[in-house]
Amino acid sequence: MEREDLPNLRALGFDEAELRELDLWEPASGTPATLAEMYVRRSKKKDTLSTLREQVRRICSHAVAEGKRIRHVWFEQKSASKAYVRREEFEKATAAVTNTGLSKTLYVYKTSRLSRRGMGQVGLLLNKFEEESARIYVVAEHIDSTKQRMILAILSEQAREQVTDLSEFVKLGIDAHKAEGKWTGGVTPFGLRTAGGTLEHDPAEYPLARRIAEYLLDRKTPNWIANKLNSEGKLTRHGRAIRCGPRPFR
Repeated sequence: MEREDLPNLRALGFDEAELRELDLWEPASGTPATLAEMYVRRSKKKDTLSTLREQVRRICSHAVAEGKRIRHVWFEQKSASKAYVRREEFEKATAAVTNTGLSKTLYVYKTSRLSRRGMGQVGLLLNKFEEESARIYVVAEHIDSTKQRMILAILSEQAREQVTDLSEFVKLGIDAHKAEGKWTGGVTPFGLRTAGGTLEHDPAEYPLARRIAEYLLDRKTPNWIANKLNSEGKLTRHGRAIRCGPRPFR
């Protein structure tokens, strides 16, 4: 019988030998008081898998010191700074403690993994854990929610402010580029390229982009255009066949 979270652990790049060493190879057994959930999130590309693996190792080391076994490692790759973003794996991790009572501890590496929306949301989460006589432990900052709830709330508010500051700086940069007529960043439209921060025609792509525009003005459908160009052996900027749909020239 293998662990349910084995696909997550393999996605993080762990091999069997290290998983056995970390006590993450076989399903964990015990009472809820001796079991724990682990939540790991990759919000940015700069969060390398090596970094995430080290987080897992340190959380496992702390769990051993507390005499607990990791029941499930929940892992997802998304930013959680925006209110509309749902963290399904985080919800499952907390539900395993607050809804089904499978364990009594949730380990995260840093406070920002809990939430970047401030103490309001974290406070509600802590209430649920308290009702179940459960706890959250933040390994990097050595915070136990049953003993240092106020510190955890303050740090979560700092995490929210960091997101607000970052968003403001990003918006300021975009507005400044627009005011100066410069490209605001991201993938350039097919047929164009950046030069000195501004957009200009890409000699390699623009003739084809102009043809496509003329086809569209002639009321040709995207499917007809894709079939026409593919029959001529035309390719996207990444050497793929042209398709009909979102981002057809990637």
